[in-house]
Amino acid sequence: VLPLTSFNGRSGRAVFPLRRPPPPPPAPFFSLSAPSPPGFFPPPRAGPGQIASPPSPSPTSGCVHFFRGPRSPAAVAGSGWLWVRVAMASVQNVVVMRHGDRIDAEEPLWERRAQRPWDPPLTEAGKARAWTTGTQLRAAQVGFPIHRVLVSPFLRCLETAREVVSALCADGDERGLVAMESGRNVPINTSGLKVSIEYGLSEVFSRQAIDSVPKDGNWFPSVTELEAAFPPDVVDHSAEPVYQQLPHWEEPVDGARQRYQDVILALSDKYASENLLLVTHGEAIGVAVSSFLEGVEVFNVDFCAYSHLQREVNFKDSKTLTAGDFKMLTDNGKTVI
Repeated sequence: VLPLTSFNGRSGRAVFPLRRPPPPPPAPFFSLSAPSPPGFFPPPRAGPGQIASPPSPSPTSGCVHFFRGPRSPAAVAGSGWLWVRVAMASVQNVVVMRHGDRIDAEEPLWERRAQRPWDPPLTEAGKARAWTTGTQLRAAQVGFPIHRVLVSPFLRCLETAREVVSALCADGDERGLVAMESGRNVPINTSGLKVSIEYGLSEVFSRQAIDSVPKDGNWFPSVTELEAAFPPDVVDHSAEPVYQQLPHWEEPVDGARQRYQDVILALSDKYASENLLLVTHGEAIGVAVSSFLEGVEVFNVDFCAYSHLQREVNFKDSKTLTAGDFKMLTDNGKTVI
Protein backbone atom coordinates (compact mmCIF):
# COMPACT_ATOMS: atom_id res chain seq x y z
CA VAL A 1 0.00 0.00 0.00
CA LEU A 2 1.32 3.44 -0.84
CA PRO A 3 2.56 5.41 2.17
CA LEU A 4 0.93 8.66 3.26
CA THR A 5 3.55 11.26 2.38
CA SER A 6 1.88 14.58 3.12
CA PHE A 7 -1.31 16.18 4.33
CA ASN A 8 -2.47 19.51 2.98
CA GLY A 9 -4.37 21.06 5.92
CA ARG A 10 -5.62 24.04 3.95
CA SER A 11 -7.37 21.99 1.31
CA GLY A 12 -8.08 19.08 3.63
CA ARG A 13 -6.68 16.50 1.21
CA ALA A 14 -4.38 13.59 1.90
CA VAL A 15 -1.83 13.27 -0.92
CA PHE A 16 -0.37 9.93 -1.98
CA PRO A 17 2.60 9.38 -4.34
CA LEU A 18 1.69 8.28 -7.82
CA ARG A 19 4.84 6.35 -8.74
CA ARG A 20 5.30 2.55 -8.64
CA PRO A 21 1.75 1.39 -7.89
CA PRO A 22 1.82 -1.68 -5.60
CA PRO A 23 -0.07 -4.92 -6.17
CA PRO A 24 -3.76 -4.74 -5.30
CA PRO A 25 -4.24 -4.91 -1.52
CA PRO A 26 -6.19 -7.81 -0.01
CA ALA A 27 -8.97 -5.38 1.01
CA PRO A 28 -10.09 -1.97 -0.20
CA PHE A 29 -7.54 0.68 0.64
CA PHE A 30 -10.22 2.60 2.48
CA SER A 31 -13.12 0.50 3.60
CA LEU A 32 -16.28 1.84 5.16
CA SER A 33 -17.35 -1.58 6.39
CA ALA A 34 -15.08 -1.89 9.43
CA PRO A 35 -16.07 0.09 12.52
CA SER A 36 -13.87 3.00 13.50
CA PRO A 37 -12.58 3.60 17.02
CA PRO A 38 -14.71 5.91 19.21
CA GLY A 39 -14.41 9.50 18.09
CA PHE A 40 -12.84 8.54 14.75
CA PHE A 41 -14.39 9.56 11.45
CA PRO A 42 -15.17 6.92 8.85
CA PRO A 43 -12.37 7.19 6.29
CA PRO A 44 -13.09 8.23 2.72
CA ARG A 45 -12.83 5.77 -0.15
CA ALA A 46 -9.73 5.90 -2.33
CA GLY A 47 -7.74 3.43 -4.37
CA PRO A 48 -3.99 3.03 -4.65
CA GLY A 49 -2.36 6.08 -6.15
CA GLN A 50 -5.50 8.15 -5.76
CA ILE A 51 -6.19 11.28 -3.75
CA ALA A 52 -8.47 10.81 -0.77
CA SER A 53 -10.80 13.69 0.00
CA PRO A 54 -11.82 13.59 3.68
CA PRO A 55 -14.84 15.44 5.02
CA SER A 56 -14.47 19.17 5.45
CA PRO A 57 -12.82 20.19 8.75
CA SER A 58 -15.45 20.46 11.46
CA PRO A 59 -15.37 22.15 14.88
CA THR A 60 -17.36 19.22 16.29
CA SER A 61 -14.40 16.93 15.87
CA GLY A 62 -11.61 19.37 16.49
CA CYS A 63 -10.88 19.29 12.75
CA VAL A 64 -9.13 15.95 12.88
CA HIS A 65 -9.37 13.34 10.17
CA PHE A 66 -8.51 9.68 10.49
CA PHE A 67 -7.18 7.41 7.74
CA ARG A 68 -6.94 3.68 7.79
CA GLY A 69 -3.43 2.83 6.71
CA PRO A 70 -1.51 -0.33 5.81
CA ARG A 71 -1.20 -3.43 7.89
CA SER A 72 1.36 -3.51 10.66
CA PRO A 73 2.63 -6.37 12.86
CA ALA A 74 0.93 -4.86 15.87
CA ALA A 75 -2.37 -4.50 14.08
CA VAL A 76 -2.53 -7.93 12.50
CA ALA A 77 -3.44 -9.56 15.80
CA GLY A 78 -6.35 -7.15 16.21
CA SER A 79 -8.40 -5.68 13.43
CA GLY A 80 -5.57 -6.14 10.90
CA TRP A 81 -5.56 -2.43 10.18
CA LEU A 82 -3.71 0.48 11.68
CA TRP A 83 -5.55 3.70 12.34
CA VAL A 84 -3.46 6.78 11.64
CA ARG A 85 -4.47 10.08 13.18
CA VAL A 86 -3.73 13.35 11.42
CA ALA A 87 -4.21 16.30 13.77
CA MET A 88 -5.41 19.66 12.56
CA ALA A 89 -6.29 22.99 14.12
CA SER A 90 -9.89 23.57 15.14
CA VAL A 91 -11.71 26.87 15.44
CA GLN A 92 -13.96 27.08 18.51
CA ASN A 93 -16.78 29.63 18.67
CA VAL A 94 -18.32 30.73 21.96
CA VAL A 95 -21.42 32.94 22.00
CA VAL A 96 -22.31 34.60 25.34
CA MET A 97 -25.91 35.82 25.38
CA ARG A 98 -28.10 37.77 27.79
CA HIS A 99 -31.64 36.60 28.55
CA GLY A 100 -34.73 38.22 27.02
CA ASP A 101 -37.04 40.89 28.42
CA ARG A 102 -37.92 40.15 32.05
CA ILE A 103 -41.42 40.80 33.33
CA ASP A 104 -40.44 42.97 36.31
CA ALA A 105 -38.77 45.44 33.93
CA GLU A 106 -42.14 45.95 32.23
CA GLU A 107 -44.46 45.54 35.24
CA PRO A 108 -42.89 47.17 38.33
CA LEU A 109 -45.70 45.86 40.59
CA TRP A 110 -45.21 42.25 39.48
CA GLU A 111 -42.82 41.56 42.36
CA ARG A 112 -45.44 42.35 45.01
CA ARG A 113 -47.77 39.58 43.88
CA ALA A 114 -45.17 37.03 42.73
CA GLN A 115 -44.56 33.82 44.66
CA ARG A 116 -40.90 33.83 43.58
CA PRO A 117 -40.05 37.53 43.18
CA TRP A 118 -36.32 36.83 42.90
CA ASP A 119 -36.82 34.76 39.75
CA PRO A 120 -38.93 36.67 37.18
CA PRO A 121 -39.94 35.01 33.91
CA LEU A 122 -39.86 36.53 30.44
CA THR A 123 -42.58 38.66 28.94
CA GLU A 124 -44.20 37.51 25.71
CA ALA A 125 -42.08 40.11 23.95
CA GLY A 126 -39.02 38.62 25.62
CA LYS A 127 -39.86 35.17 24.30
CA ALA A 128 -40.34 36.58 20.81
CA ARG A 129 -37.01 38.40 21.02
CA ALA A 130 -35.27 35.20 22.17
CA TRP A 131 -36.75 33.25 19.24
CA THR A 132 -35.66 35.94 16.77
CA THR A 133 -32.15 35.99 18.19
CA GLY A 134 -32.05 32.20 17.96
CA THR A 135 -32.86 32.35 14.25
CA GLN A 136 -29.96 34.78 13.85
CA LEU A 137 -27.63 32.25 15.48
CA ARG A 138 -28.50 29.39 13.13
CA ALA A 139 -25.57 27.91 11.24
CA ALA A 140 -26.85 29.31 7.96
CA GLN A 141 -26.68 32.82 9.44
CA VAL A 142 -23.42 32.80 11.43
CA GLY A 143 -21.45 30.18 9.49
CA PHE A 144 -21.04 27.61 12.26
CA PRO A 145 -23.34 25.27 14.23
CA ILE A 146 -24.01 25.52 17.96
CA HIS A 147 -23.32 22.15 19.57
CA ARG A 148 -23.97 22.83 23.24
CA VAL A 149 -26.08 25.34 25.19
CA LEU A 150 -25.20 26.03 28.83
CA VAL A 151 -27.72 27.97 30.88
CA SER A 152 -27.97 29.94 34.11
CA PRO A 153 -30.58 28.36 36.45
CA PHE A 154 -32.69 31.55 36.59
CA LEU A 155 -36.10 31.17 34.96
CA ARG A 156 -35.60 34.05 32.51
CA CYS A 157 -32.48 32.30 31.18
CA LEU A 158 -34.18 28.91 30.95
CA GLU A 159 -37.07 30.41 28.98
CA THR A 160 -34.66 32.30 26.74
CA ALA A 161 -32.62 29.17 26.07
CA ARG A 162 -35.79 27.17 25.30
CA GLU A 163 -36.78 29.66 22.59
CA VAL A 164 -33.26 29.76 21.19
CA VAL A 165 -32.99 25.95 21.12
CA SER A 166 -36.31 25.78 19.25
CA ALA A 167 -34.98 28.28 16.71
CA LEU A 168 -31.63 26.51 16.31
CA CYS A 169 -33.34 23.14 15.77
CA ALA A 170 -36.31 24.28 13.71
CA ASP A 171 -36.94 22.55 10.40
CA GLY A 172 -37.99 24.92 7.67
CA ASP A 173 -37.01 27.54 5.15
CA GLU A 174 -34.42 29.96 6.53
CA ARG A 175 -36.24 33.06 5.33
CA GLY A 176 -39.52 31.79 6.68
CA LEU A 177 -38.08 31.03 10.10
CA VAL A 178 -36.41 34.45 10.40
CA ALA A 179 -39.71 36.13 9.56
CA MET A 180 -41.60 34.24 12.29
CA GLU A 181 -42.18 35.76 15.74
CA SER A 182 -42.21 32.48 17.65
CA GLY A 183 -41.48 28.80 17.22
CA ARG A 184 -44.92 27.53 18.19
CA ASN A 185 -45.97 24.52 16.13
CA VAL A 186 -42.63 24.50 14.28
CA PRO A 187 -41.15 20.98 13.99
CA ILE A 188 -37.65 20.69 15.43
CA ASN A 189 -34.76 18.29 15.00
CA THR A 190 -32.66 18.30 18.14
CA SER A 191 -29.97 15.85 16.98
CA GLY A 192 -26.49 17.25 17.48
CA LEU A 193 -27.45 19.74 20.22
CA LYS A 194 -27.09 19.32 23.98
CA VAL A 195 -28.27 21.51 26.87
CA SER A 196 -27.22 21.61 30.52
CA ILE A 197 -27.50 23.87 33.58
CA GLU A 198 -24.44 25.79 34.78
CA TYR A 199 -24.55 27.49 38.19
CA GLY A 200 -21.46 29.55 37.36
CA LEU A 201 -23.52 31.53 34.84
CA SER A 202 -25.92 32.76 37.55
CA GLU A 203 -26.84 36.40 38.12
CA VAL A 204 -24.61 38.58 40.33
CA PHE A 205 -25.54 37.09 43.69
CA SER A 206 -26.13 40.24 45.73
CA ARG A 207 -28.76 42.92 46.37
CA GLN A 208 -27.20 45.02 43.65
CA ALA A 209 -28.83 42.66 41.14
CA ILE A 210 -31.48 40.76 43.14
CA ASP A 211 -33.99 42.67 45.29
CA SER A 212 -35.77 39.77 46.97
CA VAL A 213 -34.27 36.77 48.75
CA PRO A 214 -36.08 33.48 49.54
CA LYS A 215 -36.66 33.24 53.27
CA ASP A 216 -35.98 29.51 53.32
CA GLY A 217 -32.84 29.83 51.19
CA ASN A 218 -34.37 27.66 48.47
CA TRP A 219 -33.55 29.63 45.33
CA PHE A 220 -34.50 27.10 42.68
CA PRO A 221 -36.21 23.75 42.16
CA SER A 222 -34.05 20.67 41.65
CA VAL A 223 -31.87 20.39 38.56
CA THR A 224 -34.27 17.75 37.20
CA GLU A 225 -37.13 20.25 37.40
CA LEU A 226 -35.01 22.96 35.78
CA GLU A 227 -34.11 20.61 32.93
CA ALA A 228 -37.79 19.92 32.31
CA ALA A 229 -37.94 23.30 30.54
CA PHE A 230 -36.30 21.67 27.52
CA PRO A 231 -37.17 18.79 25.18
CA PRO A 232 -35.93 15.65 26.98
CA ASP A 233 -33.73 14.49 24.12
CA VAL A 234 -31.54 17.63 24.22
CA VAL A 235 -30.72 17.53 27.94
CA ASP A 236 -27.27 16.18 28.71
CA HIS A 237 -27.86 14.47 32.04
CA SER A 238 -24.24 13.34 32.21
CA ALA A 239 -22.83 16.88 32.11
CA GLU A 240 -21.28 18.02 35.38
CA PRO A 241 -21.46 21.80 35.99
CA VAL A 242 -18.17 23.64 36.46
CA TYR A 243 -19.69 25.29 39.55
CA GLN A 244 -21.35 22.60 41.63
CA GLN A 245 -23.43 25.09 43.62
CA LEU A 246 -24.73 28.63 43.53
CA PRO A 247 -22.40 31.53 44.35
CA HIS A 248 -22.30 32.79 47.94
CA TRP A 249 -24.90 35.42 48.71
CA GLU A 250 -23.67 39.04 48.69
CA GLU A 251 -20.71 38.30 46.48
CA PRO A 252 -18.96 41.53 45.42
CA VAL A 253 -19.46 42.68 41.85
CA ASP A 254 -15.75 42.28 41.14
CA GLY A 255 -16.00 38.71 42.42
CA ALA A 256 -18.95 38.02 40.11
CA ARG A 257 -17.04 39.46 37.16
CA GLN A 258 -14.10 37.20 37.92
CA ARG A 259 -16.51 34.27 38.20
CA TYR A 260 -17.92 35.01 34.77
CA GLN A 261 -14.48 35.19 33.22
CA ASP A 262 -13.43 31.96 34.93
CA VAL A 263 -16.54 30.02 33.92
CA ILE A 264 -16.37 31.16 30.28
CA LEU A 265 -12.80 29.90 30.04
CA ALA A 266 -13.51 26.72 32.02
CA LEU A 267 -16.50 25.76 29.88
CA SER A 268 -14.58 26.53 26.70
CA ASP A 269 -11.76 24.23 27.79
CA LYS A 270 -14.12 21.52 29.01
CA TYR A 271 -15.94 21.40 25.66
CA ALA A 272 -13.03 22.48 23.49
CA SER A 273 -14.19 20.55 20.45
CA GLU A 274 -17.65 22.17 20.45
CA ASN A 275 -19.16 25.54 19.63
CA LEU A 276 -20.95 26.86 22.71
CA LEU A 277 -23.85 29.16 23.51
CA LEU A 278 -23.87 30.46 27.10
CA VAL A 279 -27.21 31.96 28.17
CA THR A 280 -26.61 34.19 31.16
CA HIS A 281 -26.98 37.76 32.49
CA GLY A 282 -26.02 41.26 31.44
CA GLU A 283 -22.90 41.57 33.58
CA ALA A 284 -21.48 38.40 32.05
CA ILE A 285 -21.87 39.85 28.54
CA GLY A 286 -19.87 42.89 29.56
CA VAL A 287 -17.16 40.62 30.96
CA ALA A 288 -17.15 38.53 27.76
CA VAL A 289 -16.28 41.72 25.84
CA SER A 290 -14.00 43.66 28.19
CA SER A 291 -11.96 40.62 29.27
CA PHE A 292 -10.97 39.74 25.73
CA LEU A 293 -10.80 43.16 24.11
CA GLU A 294 -8.29 45.59 25.62
CA GLY A 295 -9.16 49.20 26.24
CA VAL A 296 -12.92 48.69 25.97
CA GLU A 297 -15.63 49.53 28.50
CA VAL A 298 -19.15 48.16 28.05
CA PHE A 299 -21.86 50.64 29.04
CA ASN A 300 -25.02 49.01 27.68
CA VAL A 301 -26.15 45.40 27.16
CA ASP A 302 -29.71 45.06 25.85
CA PHE A 303 -31.93 42.03 26.30
CA CYS A 304 -30.75 39.10 24.14
CA ALA A 305 -27.53 40.91 23.29
CA TYR A 306 -24.66 38.53 22.63
CA SER A 307 -20.91 38.55 22.14
CA HIS A 308 -18.99 36.23 19.83
CA LEU A 309 -15.61 34.84 20.88
CA GLN A 310 -13.40 32.68 18.70
CA ARG A 311 -10.09 30.89 19.19
CA GLU A 312 -7.94 28.21 17.61
CA VAL A 313 -7.61 24.88 19.41
CA ASN A 314 -4.99 22.28 18.50
CA PHE A 315 -5.50 18.67 19.55
CA LYS A 316 -2.28 16.72 20.04
CA ASP A 317 -4.06 13.59 21.23
CA SER A 318 -7.29 12.65 22.97
CA LYS A 319 -6.13 14.17 26.28
CA THR A 320 -3.86 17.01 25.22
CA LEU A 321 -4.78 20.28 23.57
CA THR A 322 -3.37 23.75 23.23
CA ALA A 323 -5.60 26.75 22.78
CA GLY A 324 -4.90 30.24 21.54
CA ASP A 325 -6.31 33.43 23.02
CA PHE A 326 -9.90 34.31 22.32
CA LYS A 327 -10.59 37.00 19.74
CA MET A 328 -13.63 39.20 20.15
CA LEU A 329 -15.56 39.25 16.86
CA THR A 330 -18.48 41.37 18.05
CA ASP A 331 -18.77 44.79 16.44
CA ASN A 332 -19.82 47.76 18.58
CA GLY A 333 -23.62 47.98 18.61
CA LYS A 334 -24.14 45.22 16.05
CA THR A 335 -25.49 42.68 18.55
CA VAL A 336 -27.00 45.32 20.89
CA ILE A 337 -23.89 45.74 23.05
